[in-house]
Amino acid sequence: MKLSTIMGTGLGLALLASTTLGASAQTLRFSSMIPSGHPYTTRVIQVWADNVAEATDGRVTIEFLPAMVGSPTTQLEVVEDGLADVSFINPGYWPGRTDLLGIAEAPTMSARSPAASVATWRFYQNELRPAGVLSEVHVVMVGVSTPGALFTLGDPITSAEQMQGMKVRNPLPVTRIMLEGLGAVPISRPASEAYELMSSGIVDGSLAGLESVIPFHYPDIVHSFTTFEGGLYNPTLAVIMNLDAWESISEEDRAAIDAVSGESLALLSGNVLQDVADNAFNTLTEQGIAHAEADEAFVAAVRQASAPVFDNLIQLATEAGLENPEGVFDRFRAMVAQASAELE
Repeated sequence: MKLSTIMGTGLGLALLASTTLGASAQTLRFSSMIPSGHPYTTRVIQVWADNVAEATDGRVTIEFLPAMVGSPTTQLEVVEDGLADVSFINPGYWPGRTDLLGIAEAPTMSARSPAASVATWRFYQNELRPAGVLSEVHVVMVGVSTPGALFTLGDPITSAEQMQGMKVRNPLPVTRIMLEGLGAVPISRPASEAYELMSSGIVDGSLAGLESVIPFHYPDIVHSFTTFEGGLYNPTLAVIMNLDAWESISEEDRAAIDAVSGESLALLSGNVLQDVADNAFNTLTEQGIAHAEADEAFVAAVRQASAPVFDNLIQLATEAGLENPEGVFDRFRAMVAQASAELE
C-alpha cells in the first residue's frame, strides 16, 4: 500500500475516532439564578456537577453559563425551550403548574431540611411524578429549604393576637392565606426586597428561612425572630433538565447520573441548607437579636388560619387523581418521620 494511502487511511480513522468521541461527550449548559459564590452553588450544585462528570467518566459535563438566561421566574420555560439544558428553580413561581408541591410547603408540615428534603423527593417520586407534576422537564432533584420563621422590627411575636394588622413580607401563595387568616397584611415581594421594605417601614416584618437571612442582611435591620414547630412554611426547590437533553444521554450515563441525583442530591441539599441555617441562627443570637419559640397555642392558631390551604391542596390532590387525597398530609408527615428516623 502506498504511503499516501496509509497516511490517508490513518488520517481518516483519526478523524472518525475524533468525531465519535466528540459525539459521545456531552456538555449540559446550566443557567443559575444563584450567585457563583453562594454556599448552595459551591457546596451543592458544583458538587453535583463534579459527581456527574466522575460518574460518567467525563462523557457528560456541566458548563455553568456566565449569566442566568432569563429571570428567576422564567427558568422553567428556559429549560423547557432548550435555551439552557439545566437550571435550579423554586417551583412556587409557577402557580397552576406546580401547586401540588404545596403539600410539602404547607405551614407546620416541615422538619429540619435534610429529612424534609428526602421526604419531599420520595413524595414526588411516589405520588407527584405519576400525577404529571413537572412532566415537561426531567426532574433531577426536588427538595425543600429550611422551615420559615417570622422576623420583626420590634419585640418577638409570641401570639396570634399580636399579628392583627401587622404588615409582613410574604413569599408564597400558601403563606398569604395563612397571614390573612391570622389577621396580618401580607405584602408579596421577593426576598431580595425584604431589607428595603423593612428599613423603609413599609412592612413590620418578613417571613424567611434562616438559610437566607445573612445574604439578605437581616441582622442589620431586625430586632427579633420567632420560630415555629414544623415551620411557618418551607419552599420547595428543584434542579431540572431539558427533556431532549436528558433523552440524548446514553442509557448507561442516565443511570450513572440518577445515582448521584435524586435522593442523594436532596440529602446533600438539605444538609448544606441546614448547616447554613444553623450558622445563621447562631449569628443572630450572638448579635443580640431576640428569639422566641412559638408555644402550642400560637402553633395551633397558625394551623387554624391555614385550614383553607390544606383544604385547597386536598381538592387539588383529588382533581389530580391521587389515591386517598384526604390522607395526603398524613402520608407526607409519615415520610418526614421515616426520613428523620433514618438520619438520626
